[in-house]
Amino acid sequence: MTSVTQKRTALLQALWRKAFQEPKPVTIRLKDRKEANRIRFDLYASVRAAKENPALDPGLNEAAAGCSITYLDEQTLQISRRTVEDSLADAAKEFGIDLEAVSAAPTTELEARFRESLAGGGMAKIAAAQAEADRKREAKLAEGQPIPYELPPGEGEEATDRAVKPSQTLPPSYAAALRNPK
Repeated sequence: MTSVTQKRTALLQALWRKAFQEPKPVTIRLKDRKEANRIRFDLYASVRAAKENPALDPGLNEAAAGCSITYLDEQTLQISRRTVEDSLADAAKEFGIDLEAVSAAPTTELEARFRESLAGGGMAKIAAAQAEADRKREAKLAEGQPIPYELPPGEGEEATDRAVKPSQTLPPSYAAALRNPK
């Protein structure tokens, strides 16, 4: 036995599918703006599970990804296919561009560069530089020296003369606690 909510969800999902399959948009005329807002949110909620888990209902997921909801006026909603993507896909086919190869290429290139930097010791160099900076900072804290403001590289020299006042530095006991946390 299906509940009223399940029937309503099935109807809303059918509207998504119809809008995706038909060349003409699906128009829904409602009583007022408040009801139009509620139905719009219900339409998106009806496809949430399919969007989160595309394997659950691939057809519904494709319909939700391929359609959009717009207001025609205060009380009229329209579910229509996304035409820009279709037009771009047609143009790409016309010029002989393989969209799947194009979308996969940048990812593959980025992955290759990332793996290359890892293999070249990039992360080890960063970790070593950070450890050295931390060691120098702790030594200054332990000696009670003021620590200058840290600026990102290339952010100008005008702020390097400003330093934390001695009253703003950590006491040696805090510096020791930072070095040996318990």
